[in-house]
Amino acid sequence: MPNTQPICWDDVRDSITMRLFGRCDNASPERQELIDTYMFEIAQRCAHYCHVEPVDTLPAGLEEAIAAMTVDLIRSEGVELEGGTASATLENIRLGDAQFGFGCASSVSQSIIDSILRSYKTDLLHYRQMAT
Repeated sequence: MPNTQPICWDDVRDSITMRLFGRCDNASPERQELIDTYMFEIAQRCAHYCHVEPVDTLPAGLEEAIAAMTVDLIRSEGVELEGGTASATLENIRLGDAQFGFGCASSVSQSIIDSILRSYKTDLLHYRQMAT
């Protein structure tokens, strides 16, 4: 029987920082904000896949899967989190009427998330509910 207690986001965040940095530390606000952005994007997609509303009611049994998926996403996107600060690549430059797009590592790529979601499908299927 799956664990149906609500997820503890602090535990997920601690697991992510442990996986990324080998320790649970008080991350800089910039680093924490970036980790939270990726974590909640993954959580939203997991909630949608599992037919769970709202996201805060995701079962605690998904904590490790969400942490692992978030780490995979952060690494896939090539986000720099070292040295206490978070950084992402430049997105766009506008010069007069011309705009140059370079992509942004902090913007979450849907194709990468879809690939990660498929990789963890067996973990998520255990918690998937019938759509109502």
